Amino acid sequence: MEEVRFCAWCGKIVNLKFHYCPWCGKNLFKREEPGVTVNKIVNKMSRLQTNDKLATLEKMENQLGDLEDEISAIIDEQVAKN
Repeated sequence: MEEVRFCAWCGKIVNLKFHYCPWCGKNLFKREEPGVTVNKIVNKMSRLQTNDKLATLEKMENQLGDLEDEISAIIDEQVAKN
């Protein structure tokens, strides 16, 4: 199994054999304070989770709109019968 770590710059998973991150191109051996690296990774993960939540909410909003249209059509049909 390959040994991997997180890039201190972009937070993506990188093979330990690499000297430069294939995602952002930064030197993997240039060190930062650990707190800065952790904060970058946590912030990136939070943004990704927020994006996922927003996409889910948008999908739900579209589904609710479709349901409202179907309910309106059913009600209109029932009103027309009476």
